[in-house]
Amino acid sequence: AEKSKGGSFLEREGIAFLGSFGHLPNREAVEYLLDEIMPLLLTANPDINLCVYGSNMPEEYAEYESDNVRMVGFVENLDEIFHKHRIFVAPLLSGACIKGKVLEAMAYGVPCIVSEVAAEGTGLTHGVSALIADDPHDWANAIGQLYGDEALWNRFVENASIIATGKYSFEHGVSEFRKILASVGLYC
Repeated sequence: AEKSKGGSFLEREGIAFLGSFGHLPNREAVEYLLDEIMPLLLTANPDINLCVYGSNMPEEYAEYESDNVRMVGFVENLDEIFHKHRIFVAPLLSGACIKGKVLEAMAYGVPCIVSEVAAEGTGLTHGVSALIADDPHDWANAIGQLYGDEALWNRFVENASIIATGKYSFEHGVSEFRKILASVGLYC
């Protein structure tokens, strides 16, 4: 379902990661982001900040805190995340199923940079509705590119929103459920 939108490109700042740290793929992803991607990103773009959100954040992650990295942890309201950050990142290295956090970002109108794993099942297409990155250099370049390109950012907001409302809206779900019921003769 579509969510309330936050500020415009210029009213937002930083990048965000969200995931429950009780789930191993989220821990792998954030460690990859912090250890491999952020050093490259900050060499080229030292003004970009990252906020890491999620429940069950390990205490040792506090060591990642720096001028450019905030290890926030759990937040009650997702608006706090998706209304203020310019980009949502999901550098998942493993995991199956549709990634709810990516769908949330799409519904809120926050452009995403995702791994191939995170893009699975979302309908996101590289260069059309998101950027898909494979290695740390691709990630750093993609973040730098999208972070500074308002036209690309707006195009991704629009295209991802079309996917989110068309494929994942409540109305679409009801329509699909009706088709299933009709196919077995339970609904007309």
